[in-house]
Amino acid sequence: MCVQIRSLSLYHIEDSLRGGAVIDKNLSPPANKSPVIYMSSKQSTSTFRDQSVYHKNMVTLSLKITTAESGLLKNCFVAAVLHGATYEHIFQSPGSTWVDNLVHFLEVEDSSVLGYVPPSFLTEAHVYAYNCIMEYKPNKLQLPKHVVITVSQFWLSCNVVAESPLFNVQFNLEQSCLLLSKRKQEHLNLDKNFVKLLEVDILDVSFSMLNKMATTTSRKHPFYNMCVHKSSLKLLTCSDSCTALMSLMQYIATNGDSVTEPIDNEPQPPTAAEEKQPVITTASSSKELANELEVAKEEDLRSAAAAKREERNQQRMMQSVYQEKKYIERKKTTKRMYESFPNRLALGLSQPDDDDDFCVIDDAEALIEDKEPQIVYFNKGEKVKVIENHFRPVVGKRDQLQSPTGLPLPAYTHQIQSFSCIWRMYGGKDFSGAVDTRGARGGDSSRRTDVLIELHVDKARFQHDIYEECEKELSRTVLLVEEFEIRDRLQSSDINKFFYRFYNEATPKQLHAPMFLVKALLKRPETDNDLCECRLRVSVQPIRLNIDQDSLEFLTKFLIELSGSTGGDCDIAPPSDDFPTPMASPDSSFSSSEGGGSSKPKSSGVFFEEFVFSPEVPIRVDYNGKRVNVENGSIAGIVMGLAHLNCSQLTLRRISYRRGLLGIDRVLSFALNEWTNDIKQNQLPSILGGVGPMHSVVQLFQGVRDLVWLPIEQYRRDGRIIRGVQRGTASFGTSTAMATLEIANRFICLIQGTAETMYEVVTPSDLDMQKQQRNWKTTLGKQIIKRHEKQPGDLREGLSNAMTLMREGCHDTAYSIARVAHKEHEHKGITGAVGGVLRHIPTTVVRPVIFASKATSNLLCGMRNQILPNAKQEDDDKWRTRQDKQD
Repeated sequence: MCVQIRSLSLYHIEDSLRGGAVIDKNLSPPANKSPVIYMSSKQSTSTFRDQSVYHKNMVTLSLKITTAESGLLKNCFVAAVLHGATYEHIFQSPGSTWVDNLVHFLEVEDSSVLGYVPPSFLTEAHVYAYNCIMEYKPNKLQLPKHVVITVSQFWLSCNVVAESPLFNVQFNLEQSCLLLSKRKQEHLNLDKNFVKLLEVDILDVSFSMLNKMATTTSRKHPFYNMCVHKSSLKLLTCSDSCTALMSLMQYIATNGDSVTEPIDNEPQPPTAAEEKQPVITTASSSKELANELEVAKEEDLRSAAAAKREERNQQRMMQSVYQEKKYIERKKTTKRMYESFPNRLALGLSQPDDDDDFCVIDDAEALIEDKEPQIVYFNKGEKVKVIENHFRPVVGKRDQLQSPTGLPLPAYTHQIQSFSCIWRMYGGKDFSGAVDTRGARGGDSSRRTDVLIELHVDKARFQHDIYEECEKELSRTVLLVEEFEIRDRLQSSDINKFFYRFYNEATPKQLHAPMFLVKALLKRPETDNDLCECRLRVSVQPIRLNIDQDSLEFLTKFLIELSGSTGGDCDIAPPSDDFPTPMASPDSSFSSSEGGGSSKPKSSGVFFEEFVFSPEVPIRVDYNGKRVNVENGSIAGIVMGLAHLNCSQLTLRRISYRRGLLGIDRVLSFALNEWTNDIKQNQLPSILGGVGPMHSVVQLFQGVRDLVWLPIEQYRRDGRIIRGVQRGTASFGTSTAMATLEIANRFICLIQGTAETMYEVVTPSDLDMQKQQRNWKTTLGKQIIKRHEKQPGDLREGLSNAMTLMREGCHDTAYSIARVAHKEHEHKGITGAVGGVLRHIPTTVVRPVIFASKATSNLLCGMRNQILPNAKQEDDDKWRTRQDKQD
């Protein structure tokens, strides 16, 4: 069976179910009610690529039922296709939505027939949507007022078997957009007053649910499993639009439309009669009582945690004292035993063969005193039993998202297998105009495309597991980020990558190691008053920072505006639980009215019993100051404007803390304090070594030091002094050559900058010459004078570029002189030609200096890249070329 509908409008009248509404006998649509689903207008579908919406049927429904030959199974196939439909979403209480009412209307109950066994029923549903729109208008949110989601392609597929406890759903979304507006529109028009904030290239999600009542004890799947197989997003925001987006997400998460009382209500002042007779309401007394109970619970939790920590410390102290006494007694016994033995060598006897047997080193006793560990010998008659394959061999690459073998099967799983996102942070404002509730003014966006910072997240993976209540573990969270970059796209900046993963010959890239790795295992508290204990492990790969002053100021301003916002102009409080709290399970209740109104006390934080940050992370920083800005302070402005860092390096040292910290804020404070103290005490020379040209000087002295120290170090290690001399000579040659080339290149760039300034001063000021000079500066100048170009790969390419630059420069200089002489001769004869040539002598003298310095710089860069190939990759990552700026 197939049903095709050209146009459809669906109205939902909620009051008609309770008999409160009067329905017209002619079944005409109500005048004061807007449809829930209707056909999209041409103004709303202008953003879609396929504009053939009105030439297709709006709804197509197909139904097919087949029966197996045995008669024990029936297959039902349902397929629905939507073209050019608009759906207006309205939040309603569960059970009263139009979907629930439609399902209730179509629900048919089978009547049992005595002696008849009905066949099993398998239902496959497929829903497709093309060029559809979903709009939502928040009632109590000041900004945004109108939300639109456009969907170019969407499909949903699910299988339902009545006797099976497992249920699977999968959907795919492609080419979707999220648009916001600061005012409501009666007639939707996406070309006006809407700002595009989100683009979804692809989103592939699957759900699987397992019925708890129908499962046995030996289950092999979680009760609930949500998996995002692939997702690719683009976020395009200014600071105000990002604030509006976060406010919208917070508003939806807290069910803002379902709040009965208006959010912006202010308490009315009491009347004179009310002031004379104070009235104590039940709501106010219960609220005060609840607040007092919460305060008492927090005090009990603090006292219980303090007592528990004190008890643990006393146990550790008693155990250490007992081990120390035991160690001293064993030491005395061993000394008396060795003194009672005669000297076997003096008696002419050989040493026993027990010395060659295996020995055990007791590290626990060695840690009590700062002495060498004691050795315990086995008897000769005892043999060590070797068990083959005691440790299971590793087969292939292990997935770090999967749980270890010691953990139980999770009850609920949330997993992201591949997530890629690009966040473009623009300058300016998306909602710059004042909000007009009457709709007289539109939202004029003042987004600046020349001020842009891009944040790239590539191949991020995430998994959050929640375990059953009978297990000791509460939840497990793993986050992996393969690549994370911040790219500088400001027009005034020459930097390409602001923040990215760093690797070179000293620190090679680990192909199978993610850039960021976070693992958190949360244990269930023993009692309701105890805190959840968590083990947190963090790993970060080496980082490179290329900072431009303009980019740093813009990024700081953007984040301050983002954090300084109140999350929209609504009084909805954000969740205050500390990370990592487990996600709510799908079948959990959010209301505390069930079960007689009693609820278990909740813990006010997470106790991190173990925090490990490993390995240490080297960070290399380059900074380019441009101007002095005293808005944020005189000293800070002078330092930021005059500072210039080149290859300054600092290291975030390894942290392993197992004494416990309460709350994620204390963990972050502890880590920051440890790194700050270590940098102040041990790493100031490495940071100051990158100030100005100091890096080249330090590199030069480092080569001299390696020439002397590496042979000594190699001789102390294994006695191969020749190998040490070879290493020292190689390091000295590389370091000295790189430092010399860097210093020479800086000197050449200084000459080039001085020549460019002189060229601007001595350029003739007549109109014809100005046009010629502008043409030269816009065409040839960007190709020759531009400093941060694509670097030559080796000496051969550098020499070729230098010859090309000199040839083009000499040709252009000769052509400009000939052109000036020709034009002046046409106007004033020989006298004018001679005068024009004489006026261009200063520029003719200066331009070869510019070309020669640029050619020399190319030659030096080619020599440097020939010696150190990684230097070219570093320059390509750091600097933007002319083509990158045009793109």
